[in-house]
Amino acid sequence: MIVSMFESYLNTTPKDVHILDWLSDATFIKEVEQIRIESDKSKRDLLKSKLPAITPSGTFTTRNEKHLIAHSRLIQFDVDKLTPETIECFKATIIKFPYTLYCGISVSGRGLWGLFKISQPNNHKKHFKALQRYFEYHDIQIDAAPSNVASLRGYSFDKEAYLNLDAEVFKFIYEDPEPERNPNLSKSSTNSSNSIADDFNLNGNIEPLLLAHGWTFAGTKGTNNRYTRPGKEHGISGNYCTDRKLLFVWSTDPQTGLKLDTSRAFNNWSVFTQLECDGNNKEAAKKLAQLGYGK
Repeated sequence: MIVSMFESYLNTTPKDVHILDWLSDATFIKEVEQIRIESDKSKRDLLKSKLPAITPSGTFTTRNEKHLIAHSRLIQFDVDKLTPETIECFKATIIKFPYTLYCGISVSGRGLWGLFKISQPNNHKKHFKALQRYFEYHDIQIDAAPSNVASLRGYSFDKEAYLNLDAEVFKFIYEDPEPERNPNLSKSSTNSSNSIADDFNLNGNIEPLLLAHGWTFAGTKGTNNRYTRPGKEHGISGNYCTDRKLLFVWSTDPQTGLKLDTSRAFNNWSVFTQLECDGNNKEAAKKLAQLGYGK
């Protein structure tokens, strides 16, 4: 896992370094300790800018998305604005995630950062969107900056950092479903204004369908109704966002009845088609037309 390192935040000339060597480097411990006791933010930022930094997600000719040489198959997360009282609690939660390769305290001592391994480096941003939602399920908000593959990570040191080289690969990606009419529907399946799929996406409700197919309601958080997949007694397998009418599924277990290899958002039409019609669009259109959709 080779990444690019820069001698300081402002330096633009990279050199290669192995991520494990970087994580274990104790060269700048005294500088880190000085930053953590400095109460003035502007002074802390100045001290931080003088420390070396890396791009955890790859190697670059210069630090810019367009100049990526090779992806490291790593993606970073950053949890900011924690207090000394809460930082260990958040850390204890994060290190229980099966995907956490590394988790340590940030240079300021006021946050946490870490690394996940990902399965599709060419889908970095989609992985990050899924990562955000994964943390949200655990009531943790992460900074959006690492959605950029060239996002920088300044030097820090945590003598009690967590490292798990056997961490599971994070295979989930987030894809917004296409808002347009399903292209597989025949013209006979649509009316002059809206397709049956569009109508069902806008006005349908797939939650009773989930219950009928063995999903279990597991509570509500905000506009999300949480569900546990069939065959599982507890835990969150997915949630239905009631305002956007999207089902986001974490589990890839076949018992979900949703036949995709990685996690994504499903609109009402996609859920109905897969659960009720084994993926047959024409059959789904016929059934929904009989229920009054598309008229």
